[in-house]
Amino acid sequence: MAKDKKSEASKRPGQRRGGCLRRLVWGMLGALAAAIVLAVVFRAPLLRATARWLIVGRQPYPGERADAIVALGGADTRKHYALDLYQQGAAEHLVLLFDEYEQRTRPFGAESRLPEEALKYLTEEVHIPRERLRVLRGLTNTAHEAVGLRELAQQENWTHVFVVDSAFHTRRSRWILRRVFRDSPVKVTVVPVPLSHDHLTLDRWWVREREAVAVNNEYVKLLVYWWRYGGLEPGEIARRARSEAAPLPQGQEGAAGFDENLACMRQATG
Repeated sequence: MAKDKKSEASKRPGQRRGGCLRRLVWGMLGALAAAIVLAVVFRAPLLRATARWLIVGRQPYPGERADAIVALGGADTRKHYALDLYQQGAAEHLVLLFDEYEQRTRPFGAESRLPEEALKYLTEEVHIPRERLRVLRGLTNTAHEAVGLRELAQQENWTHVFVVDSAFHTRRSRWILRRVFRDSPVKVTVVPVPLSHDHLTLDRWWVREREAVAVNNEYVKLLVYWWRYGGLEPGEIARRARSEAAPLPQGQEGAAGFDENLACMRQATG
């Protein structure tokens, strides 16, 4: 009898551990099943929130006026929206940034594909004084644009700029702009282009290829930017941006490299 009691006592700790492990496994499976059910039931709100999280910034307040309003390179809707805000009196200067691929676009519907034609359109048809326009081009990515904008703002002694970007891009652009302007007195306010201007919507974005690609790409790019620039100071970001800058295509009259842009900018717009 005594031996039987000892053998039973020796089994109890193992049995208790096995019982605890089984309960833990079943608990985890139950939690996973509950999470799957919740994800299915609340899929649409969760996915909308996923896309909405990418959109940050604000519109200019009524009567608010900055030194400049800047349209980042890329989608023409950024330039059109920046022009709309400029014409509403949101800033004293209009700054156009052209990325390295925009030699293939037609900004503002101009017949030519060169940025000079956009300037011609703005001065001759929209009647914006040349001294109110600034242009930077040949910029490789958003970090490159942020560095160029900081140097331009310092050269012009600006204290506040609006930066117009596509809505889904704004969290990444604000992140890199804050890092580049971290020790600068210049205030940078990111302005998202309304989704309707780009024919986008938050509703069921995951079933439409254009929105799905835009949202997925931004999450990937956020990770890439965090990895490449997260631990860098503004000066280090500037050096890396210069080293990563792609050369402009050959044979383009007036084309400027990264450091030449600031030197030739007044000549290009004056």
